[in-house]
Amino acid sequence: MLLFKRISSGHIHKKISWVALGITLTLGFVSVLLSALRCDLSQPWIQFGAAGDAKCGSLFAQWKAIVGLDIATEVGLFVMAVHLVWGLQAAVHTKLRVIFAFGLRLP
Repeated sequence: MLLFKRISSGHIHKKISWVALGITLTLGFVSVLLSALRCDLSQPWIQFGAAGDAKCGSLFAQWKAIVGLDIATEVGLFVMAVHLVWGLQAAVHTKLRVIFAFGLRLP
């Protein structure tokens, strides 16, 4: 996001970059909380019981939420790149190459 802020010349692009940075930091914090906190909040570091079975069931739901937040962040970055590049005065094939380069990040 700071790269987008740095290379953009328009005021609206800079505001969008700051908003996107705030959203990304918030989603990152939520992801850390989802991966760090388990069901028993009095002892969040304990994930498995004595027999090796999960106390809270599967971690699959937690990781689906974290991956969903990650995908949303990556798609948002790609949309920002498309919005930034499409307004430039350049040939369409040049714009598509730049958008393709930013799109290589997508999962």
